Amino acid sequence: MENITALRKINKYSFRLLVIVLFACLSFIGCSSKAKNVYNIDLDNDRREEVVKVKGLKVVVSRKNGKVIGKIDLLDYSEKIEFVDLNKDGKKQIVLWAQGDEGFSQGIVIYGLINNKLLEIFRLDVDSQIEVDFVSTPPVIIGGSTRWIWDGSRFKGSLENF
Repeated sequence: MENITALRKINKYSFRLLVIVLFACLSFIGCSSKAKNVYNIDLDNDRREEVVKVKGLKVVVSRKNGKVIGKIDLLDYSEKIEFVDLNKDGKKQIVLWAQGDEGFSQGIVIYGLINNKLLEIFRLDVDSQIEVDFVSTPPVIIGGSTRWIWDGSRFKGSLENF
């Protein structure tokens, strides 16, 4: 009988410990998930960070005071988000990626904050791999048989054999 009582005490403490550990893990996962969906970044080089939030199927860009600047419908562009400075002028653009499975299209769309408006700068959907080089001067995107070269305000495409 003593063994059963001791076993119940152990199980009772083990259960409590398990609940505490599980709660801690869920809290940690929730925090890290939230952190990946909110970005504080200066998009227009005015020394004030904008807030970029991924909420469901939308990206919402707002000022720190909560005033919404613009919204982007993600649709298929939900795989990856990154921020690049295409002109090397301190102004960051928002790059959204869609990585299709083999046989499906891939895509990239780029938005910029221009005159306090969120505008689409570039969009490419192809049935082949997309390669980018945002570090080179000028930045280059290759999709399908087209090489897109940044000219300071937009990407210009040219058909090439490469």
